This record gives sequence, C-alpha cells and structure tokens, in this order.
Amino acid sequence: MRAVAAISRGITKNGDLADMLHTLDAECRKCAPLSPLKCITRCNIWKLKNELRRLRETMNNPNFTKDLFNVLKNETRVQILNSIVKGRYSVNQLQQELKKAGHMHSQNTINQEYLSPLIQVGLATEAKDEYYATIFGGRLIDMLKDFPDFANVLPAHSECYEETLLHALLTGPKTFQEVETLISPKAASRVLKRLKTSDLIKTPEEKDYVFFFKSKRDPKKETLAQTEKKVYEGIP
Repeated sequence: MRAVAAISRGITKNGDLADMLHTLDAECRKCAPLSPLKCITRCNIWKLKNELRRLRETMNNPNFTKDLFNVLKNETRVQILNSIVKGRYSVNQLQQELKKAGHMHSQNTINQEYLSPLIQVGLATEAKDEYYATIFGGRLIDMLKDFPDFANVLPAHSECYEETLLHALLTGPKTFQEVETLISPKAASRVLKRLKTSDLIKTPEEKDYVFFFKSKRDPKKETLAQTEKKVYEGIP
C-alpha cells in the first residue's frame, strides 16, 4: 500500500507543473544568452522547461495514472529505467545489460515492449539513438527502491482497481458499499479478495451485523408476544 501511496504522491499535478513552468519562464527572462543555440544546447533550465511541458501534455491523458501503474508493473521495464537513470544507453547497450540479468530480448522487442511504454508515460526520453530517464522517471525509480516487489504484487494490464482502492483506503476503512462506489461493483469482491490474499488489506473477522429473513412458516400458527410480533413485522 505504501508503494501505491508514494507513487500517487509522486505524480505531480498539472497545476503544480504550471507553477513550475511559470517560475522557470521568469528565470529565462532574466537570462541574456549570446545566441539562441547556446540556450538550446547548454541551458539546463531550458531543457527542464521542455521536459516539464512534455510531461504536462502527457498527464492530460485521462488514463495517465492507470497507464503509468501498468508500465511500472513490469520487472524488465523497471530494470531498464534503473539503468538509464544512471546515464544514456543505446538499445544495443541495454540489450547487453539485460543479457547479464538473464533476459534474452531482440532489440526490436526492447524498443517496442519496454522503451516505448516508458517514453509514452514520460519516464524516459531519447536523443541521438540514446535513451535516458527524465527527471520524473528518476524521481519514481528512487521511490521504488523501497518497494522491490512492486512489479509482482498487483496484476499488470489491469484497470488498476486495486491501486485506486488502496489509495482510497489511506483515508480510513471503507464498507463494501463504499468500495462499490470507488471501483466497478462487478469487480469489487474479486479486487478485495486479491488485496487480502496479497496481505495489502485487512478485513474484520467478525461482522457487527446479522441479517434476518422471514421463513415460510405461518406466524398465525405461532404464539408470539406483542414485542415479538413487532420485531417480526419489522423484518423485510
């Protein structure tokens, strides 16, 4: 649960990005480069501004959070991200790194199955056929160091109901009816069972309520006290 919370907090809101871009623009206005080329090639503030603008556009996707979690729930992608956080790698170099870990993948597979998803959610970028982590990617991979099993705990290629529910439970316990308002009612029981099996949530062993239903027996044939009759009539 802490991993989901950490990543959720690490996903910067678009409003925060707008404030950061405004601050960086103010810094740029104070600068007087000798030429635009120097600004583009040497200025770290210019590079950061462009990275944040791309991330802001990426986060406009309504499915961004779900896509991000699904990308991270893959050990090979996380391994690649761990590598490119340290520096720039070509696909060939990444292929060799994966071989050392016992993963045999073609360069085409590395591109399509691992690098492309990382780029699509703003965790990595490419320049001159070399790949490296964005600031956002570096921030998230740093968070994941405390949760080495994150990629294997929850199902990949999912609607992320588990993550949605875990995030909601951080504010306090929820009844089953409340859970059904947070995620698809059809999936609620399955999601709760999966989270309980993974030891990510706890449910009370004893219920604080009992359901009563009327039987087929005719109450007119029974001898009931006045109070018992009132209780019986109150049962649906």
